[in-house]
Amino acid sequence: MRNSLTLWHPSPYLLLVLTTLFWSGNFVLGRAVHTVFTPFTLSFWRWAVALVVLLPLVWSSLYDQRSLLRGRWPILLLLSVLGVVNFNTFVYIGLQQTTATNALIMLSITPVLIVGLSFVLLRQTVTLWQALGIFVSLAGVLVIVSRGSVGALLARQINSGDLWVLAAVLSWALYSVCLRWRPAELKPLNFQPQPWFAAR
Repeated sequence: MRNSLTLWHPSPYLLLVLTTLFWSGNFVLGRAVHTVFTPFTLSFWRWAVALVVLLPLVWSSLYDQRSLLRGRWPILLLLSVLGVVNFNTFVYIGLQQTTATNALIMLSITPVLIVGLSFVLLRQTVTLWQALGIFVSLAGVLVIVSRGSVGALLARQINSGDLWVLAAVLSWALYSVCLRWRPAELKPLNFQPQPWFAAR
């Protein structure tokens, strides 16, 4: 199994499409079953199933790096809380009151928060291309939310579900920034960071 994983090199474009599909599908599913499962139940079983599926694939690799994992557990615990526990649980709580569409739209402000937190915590400056990308992203969000009407945008009301999703987005942005302090020696199978920002 390890050899097959090592030799398989899928297209980056395919992986990006699948990432978008899985992320959006998570929001749609969370909204669809919000009357059936509590947010905490849904979050628990999502990661319990992932553990059962993935643990046999990475167990030997985790065992090989057990000393590193024990020595760097504080930052790994922080990353797991910010990027796994908080994000998913907050999203599922928010989807009790808001729609999947609203939640996904709010998710698009993540790059803005990442850049802002990077400046505050890491003193990283914003490049011209980053600023342009942020502007285009936000402009697109505003057009979608307002449907091209300024009046509709001003009349829009934010409910508690929207605030929970915003809290999830903030937690994910903080997780992305904190990836700077992840153990660089960890094998990819043992820890897969968010690719958009981790390389910086």
